[in-house]
Amino acid sequence: MPLDASRSSFRLVRMKVLVLACVALMCLSSCKTSNSSAQTGGKEDLGSVLLQAAVGSLDPSASSRAKLKDPACRRRVNWDAGIAALHASSLKVCFDSDQRAASWRANLTSEVPLSRYAPASTLEKLGLWQGLEVSRFKTGPLEGALVTRQGSQLVFYSYAYAVRYQNDLSTWAAKRGG
Repeated sequence: MPLDASRSSFRLVRMKVLVLACVALMCLSSCKTSNSSAQTGGKEDLGSVLLQAAVGSLDPSASSRAKLKDPACRRRVNWDAGIAALHASSLKVCFDSDQRAASWRANLTSEVPLSRYAPASTLEKLGLWQGLEVSRFKTGPLEGALVTRQGSQLVFYSYAYAVRYQNDLSTWAAKRGG
């Protein structure tokens, strides 16, 4: 009888090891696919990468983090060397810790045109605001977000950030785009 007990104990241990190995493999594969999801059909998935940066998923790769006294930018995370998937020379995300996922502004410095990141069908051109070209995302992960462009600077505003800190921009965008 003790021999059968040791066999069943051994089987139980093997099952646990197999389950743990499967869980580890799934975790590793999800890490791998999150990096490869930055490219879709040869185009960078700006929305996915930008949202990962905005909500903090990419913070471990950031160059620096800062606490600021500016109410519109209480905290800032910088990628001074940019993020490779975005082909950008730098990215700065401003946010308030309590509302980071919903309320953020991202300044992206890139020579790549916005149309390479987001097809024209996903953007609604709104016109000019303070001399800046303004568009709103109609679909995708950035739906409702606004983007301004001046030269190599793209500034993305979550709708909540625009309403809270750039009221004139959100009001203007609602009138022009709605």
